[in-house]
Amino acid sequence: MDLPFNKHLHEVLRLSNELMALSEKGEADAADDGCRVLYGIVRDCALRIRSGARSEREAHRKMGVWAESGGPEEEMKHRSVGLNRSV
Repeated sequence: MDLPFNKHLHEVLRLSNELMALSEKGEADAADDGCRVLYGIVRDCALRIRSGARSEREAHRKMGVWAESGGPEEEMKHRSVGLNRSV
């Protein structure tokens, strides 16, 4: 059951993981405090987006319209301390 709205949720989760990776790389390569602040904002937004998508995924599971095999969430394992928390 690979419904279009589930495909979109998979894409949102994938994009949030990409944003997290970008924020980590950007923060590591930051030239100044302004850059670090920017990448902190990117990380915060990625976490909020991921949280919303996971909430929707759970709602879809409860409604019985989420297929677990519909595609991997592609969870990224964060090396940074404090970033591997579940949101």
